[in-house]
Amino acid sequence: MSARLALVDWLDEGFSSIIELGAVSEPRRDPARYRPGQEVAAQCPLFKGLNRARILALSGDRQELKRIQVRAGACPRSSWGAGTLRGPPHRRVATWRRDRLPLERRKHSTGGSADDVTTSVLDPEGTQVSEDEGRATPQSTSSSETWHSSSPDCPHVDSSGCGMQELVPGGGVFLYPAQLALARSSARSQTALARLLLDVFFSRQEQARSNLSGENGLHRLSPPIVSAIVAYAVGQSQFQASSAAVVKNSLRNKLGCLRAPSRQQGATRGRPAA
Repeated sequence: MSARLALVDWLDEGFSSIIELGAVSEPRRDPARYRPGQEVAAQCPLFKGLNRARILALSGDRQELKRIQVRAGACPRSSWGAGTLRGPPHRRVATWRRDRLPLERRKHSTGGSADDVTTSVLDPEGTQVSEDEGRATPQSTSSSETWHSSSPDCPHVDSSGCGMQELVPGGGVFLYPAQLALARSSARSQTALARLLLDVFFSRQEQARSNLSGENGLHRLSPPIVSAIVAYAVGQSQFQASSAAVVKNSLRNKLGCLRAPSRQQGATRGRPAA
């Protein structure tokens, strides 16, 4: 079967999806001449215009590309959205795949083999696929309440204990330095950085059923986390300056785009047969 589909990583948007090779505009060539690893410009179903992408795999079978993405974790950044460890408002932490933690930290946090990992990745349609996903549970202490997770992704949310850092000083939003470094190195603008950081703290499923205001029957994403993401992105002077309103609107647009496929599917299911 000739390759007519490609699994691509959208370099500026922080997620991957399956596209028709006909959607590739630059360089435009015979489908047989495209190769994995090649950077192209293509039309993304969720965003207008041409977007930079890297080809991860080629096939004529959509299901095969889905299996490749889920089995191999072939989406470099979409696996960030493993969920957010819930706790008191001043203690919010992004959990992360342990197989992206340094080897020695995985051994320490799991108490066992470094290869004994919990995976949480996204399929090409944006649905989270999880194995052994932990839940956050509070454990009372004599002095205060400390939040723990049943998954060893993060033993607790104290930044000193987890090797974490605050996204914005005093904001109470923590993440691993490696997560932040990966987002910074992948982004090409302040708005792209904010969208990538959104994937660190919220799964795609959670984003698809949420907005920034909580209106229209949707879940409201945590205001402290959203505010920290916007403040951090706006403060990155290595990119062309954008206002907080522009960055926040970029997040709003991303959430709307993630909801669009589910709305289209619902309309299709409710449409009477011809």
